[in-house]
Amino acid sequence: MKTQFDEFGNFLGKIPKQCVSDCSHSGDCYSDVVAWVGKLSFDVPPYLARRYLQGFGAWDDFVDCSQDVLNQRVLWIACCDIKENGDWYGVIS
Repeated sequence: MKTQFDEFGNFLGKIPKQCVSDCSHSGDCYSDVVAWVGKLSFDVPPYLARRYLQGFGAWDDFVDCSQDVLNQRVLWIACCDIKENGDWYGVIS
């Protein structure tokens, strides 16, 4: 089952505490994020992911990157937001 986002980008699923911990630690989180994208079947609609990532301005390759990379970047940011702020609502802008 794929994770769900509504048409506005609100996240309709749940990110487990262990996922947040695994994907927001200091150092390289890449392998943890990749593993959790698979475990959660985390799949962001591409147009929502690109719009969301564009707001960060840190990556200029978001237009040409794969769906896997989009999912990984969004999950990583989501976990960091949850760790820092206690919540994340989705790819709303």
